[in-house]
Amino acid sequence: MALEDYSQFIYRCSKCGACRFSKKKGEHGPYNSTCPSGVRFGFESYWPSGKNDIARGLLEGTLEWSGRLIHRVYSCTTCGACDQICREATGKRTFPVIMELRRELVRRNIGPVPVLKQARKNIEKFHNPQKMEHEKRLDWLPEDVNSKGKIIFYAGCTASYMRQEIARSVVKVLKSADIEFGVLEDEWCCGYPDFYAGYEDSLKETARHNVEVLEKAGAEKVLFACPGCYDVFKNHYPEFLDRELPFETAHTTEYFNELIKGGVLKPAKEIEKRVTYHDPCKLGRMNGVYDDPREIMRNIPGLDLVEMERDREFSWCCGGGGNIPLIYPDFARWTAGNRLEEAESTEVDMLVSACPGCKNSLKDAGGNMEVVDLTELLARSI
Repeated sequence: MALEDYSQFIYRCSKCGACRFSKKKGEHGPYNSTCPSGVRFGFESYWPSGKNDIARGLLEGTLEWSGRLIHRVYSCTTCGACDQICREATGKRTFPVIMELRRELVRRNIGPVPVLKQARKNIEKFHNPQKMEHEKRLDWLPEDVNSKGKIIFYAGCTASYMRQEIARSVVKVLKSADIEFGVLEDEWCCGYPDFYAGYEDSLKETARHNVEVLEKAGAEKVLFACPGCYDVFKNHYPEFLDRELPFETAHTTEYFNELIKGGVLKPAKEIEKRVTYHDPCKLGRMNGVYDDPREIMRNIPGLDLVEMERDREFSWCCGGGGNIPLIYPDFARWTAGNRLEEAESTEVDMLVSACPGCKNSLKDAGGNMEVVDLTELLARSI
């Protein structure tokens, strides 16, 4: 694709401002901001409508492709809030335009920012952006887990190297339900960092490898604890491979809720906690998974769920999307800090999410609130 292919979205933006705000819960306003980049940096060029202005200027030649675009284009957390609101209100899209700007900057050798170029090299050499040894990717895994099966748990880089407690919790839950499953011996990074950096060719190579090893493992359903991995596999692999995936994909919350509904998985131990839930952007807005995590929490004895003001499709991003923690860590912490303040205002004991990246971001922002992944809570309750 080229930027011209998105003209229908670029030229139809009426600058109504709807992409800047989300309505509070309830029948009446006021309204809350949704775009971390716009709120943080203030200038029009950081808001979604401003990105459309940039795209239009580039198409018409009134703006030049240059390094001056880098901060505007790459400071977006890719949370999708603007896209959700604009799509529902007008049928237009903003997210594809932002992504095409990134891809075009890479094609012209202007972007991405240097740290993402290094992440690309790390993925190429180590198959993960953290520069960790590929041979140690499965160090978290119990020895008695197969490498093949009709159900495969794709752990992802963050849970494999940084949030191993989440990966272990997934295994514990699956074993408690007597589910036969496998974990790949040669799992590569899903390609999320490359995709959101604007590297197209690299994602194609990654997708080919991961789909090939999953086919060899006999996968019929692939489970993801990471919404980023889930989103890239489900929504972008078919596009880059030009074929449908030969297996089903599901986030662990979807699958675990299915097991609970079927009576296969039964949370029994009480967890006397008052909690609030943070919707991961790639799980909620990008894939519409809102109810499954909440239904799981309602099935855990003793758990009291209190919603934040901005929830579901109107949730405020944790700051971990779009490679922001790598590129602009201060901005990532500021975004996460805003979410922590909102969580604290509910006067709960614990902030729960369903994403290793969200847990990273929300914990790194500091604060006194306990932050856990939903799978960890479920594992404690069985």
